Amino acid sequence: MHVRHCGINSTHTNTFKIEKPYGFGDFLFLRLKTPTRFYLNGEIIDAAQNDIILYGKGDPQYYETLSDKHHIDDYMFFDISNAEDQHFMEHLSICCNQLFTLPDTHPFMSVHNMICEEFISRNPMREESLHCLLRYFLIKLSECMNADYSSYDHAMYQHLNELRHHIYNSPSRKWTVNMMAEYMRLSPSYFQSVYRKYYHISCMADLFHSRMNHARALLAATSLPISEVASRCGYESNIYFSRHFKKKTGMTPSEYRNSQTLTVSQEYLPDTPAGKTEADRPLP
Repeated sequence: MHVRHCGINSTHTNTFKIEKPYGFGDFLFLRLKTPTRFYLNGEIIDAAQNDIILYGKGDPQYYETLSDKHHIDDYMFFDISNAEDQHFMEHLSICCNQLFTLPDTHPFMSVHNMICEEFISRNPMREESLHCLLRYFLIKLSECMNADYSSYDHAMYQHLNELRHHIYNSPSRKWTVNMMAEYMRLSPSYFQSVYRKYYHISCMADLFHSRMNHARALLAATSLPISEVASRCGYESNIYFSRHFKKKTGMTPSEYRNSQTLTVSQEYLPDTPAGKTEADRPLP
């Protein structure tokens, strides 16, 4: 797989218009930043900001700006070069030549941004990195394209994602159902039902999952005392933490640490500002 060209916030004049009956010779991914009119399969479709489309290789491309000022989009031209790549694309069941309005584009657009950064780099492994990132981009794009968002409240979903990022980034915080519900401005019972609907897991089970992931990372990558690992994962009791960890992994924290081959000094772990713990910081 090869990234031919890519860009973020590519800007054109208000007369911008594309008429390519055979495309540009590559696959083309677009995320729109301004209203755009498309001509697809004999239909005229007006797309809005953040809509996306993936044109197949060699497929006709007809679209023009609807903005009276300028046209802006994020884009990527890429190609596949062998049967393995072709099989990979077919396996993903990615929909080409179809506009999508998705509630959350972050899973694949965050990868797109990484691709654009790598594309202009001089890294010695640049091509290998781009190949891996492009495959990952297409996987996340396929997941989002094929997800069932029919019953999703888009605003609710985005707000929930913000909360979930806070939970995973602050496992030491003393999270409670009431705290999470208050962040979402929902009643505790309704919040719990909504969280399970969108993530297919309860909020407290998800919190436990995030803490165990963080604990594994700290045990593998630092020499922190078990009591400190427990504290950084939101546990006041070392015994309670060890019991939970063994239930999850089948090993005690010490056994898990000994099973890992990678060990680095504590000095490589970012410190919390003096006098404060992660849990002391206010919610954004």
